[in-house]
Amino acid sequence: MNSTRQLSKYTFCIIIYIFMCFLILYIRINYKNNNNDLKTTLLFEKYNVDNSKYNNLNNDDKIIVNNSTMTIENNVIDVLQKISSVCEKYNKTSSLERTHFLYNHKNKVLYCWIHQVASKSFIKLFADLKNISIVDDHYYKQIEKLAPGSIEELLDVIDDVGVFKFLITRHPYERLVSSFRKNIEDNRKYSRQSWNFVPKIFSITRPQLFNDSSESSMEKIFHIDRRLKIIPTFEEFIIWLLQQSEDDDDEYWNQYNSHCAVCQMTFDYILKIDSSIFKQDFNYILSNFKDNLKLNKLKLLSENKSTDFNRTCIYLSQLSKKIFNQLYARYKFDFEMFDYSSNLYLENCIKKI
Repeated sequence: MNSTRQLSKYTFCIIIYIFMCFLILYIRINYKNNNNDLKTTLLFEKYNVDNSKYNNLNNDDKIIVNNSTMTIENNVIDVLQKISSVCEKYNKTSSLERTHFLYNHKNKVLYCWIHQVASKSFIKLFADLKNISIVDDHYYKQIEKLAPGSIEELLDVIDDVGVFKFLITRHPYERLVSSFRKNIEDNRKYSRQSWNFVPKIFSITRPQLFNDSSESSMEKIFHIDRRLKIIPTFEEFIIWLLQQSEDDDDEYWNQYNSHCAVCQMTFDYILKIDSSIFKQDFNYILSNFKDNLKLNKLKLLSENKSTDFNRTCIYLSQLSKKIFNQLYARYKFDFEMFDYSSNLYLENCIKKI
């Protein structure tokens, strides 16, 4: 009798336990859905565009913005939710770096700059808004003056729904090739990247340069003014890069999430510089500035164009399919998050063997 009573008691406890598990699971799912609905509602409210914002644009640009506003509103929620899902999928985290952001209090805009992605044009824009002159092409020396004053201010700005937050992306392969060409291959002048990294590259790909001889390895590699004598190939650069920790990546070839902490904050707009509707997207971003902007659009539109698909393909053709796949795996997070494809390069640039 006692055994039967104990069995009934245990059975009842198990049923209660299973019920509680399902209840907790239901609450978590319902909370997550409600939270996503809240985010979507806030984003839709954010993109209920006020036509008064367009007063600073000329008539042609107003037509472009108005015609594309509905498309922008329809697409932006999907883009931002895609970013959120990819962040959740990979459980990515990265720290916020104050000097990776430019902020203008008057215009209530926050921008995360990324090397080789129209960053100079937008640094110039933010500098002009504060009447700061850029001398001798020293754009990045002005970042300290344009960034939020402290990490606390940056956090406050990120939490402020009244601030328009945006970043600009570019196909990861094109940005990588552009960075290699600018900082490694171009030996007309000294670069910090060539001085710091080329000896490390050659230690892997050309160890014979470091054998004992009357000439030091640095003298073999560099001129007396620290310009490169011997330029590594793109393949050598990638072979070295794939052996390095992502946490130690230089800002010229780090991942977008690492640089802009995309998974730690919510951006209001992502502009893809290689998008077919770039001009509409660009005008939409300008419409969120209150000041009358006089940015040189031709400079922005032409910046980085020297490294296009065809030129990028030439450099990627140096890679074997195995190394190419490893390179994709390293930047897979950026590819998925911003909906870029690797297939066109794989099909047209990489050797089939």
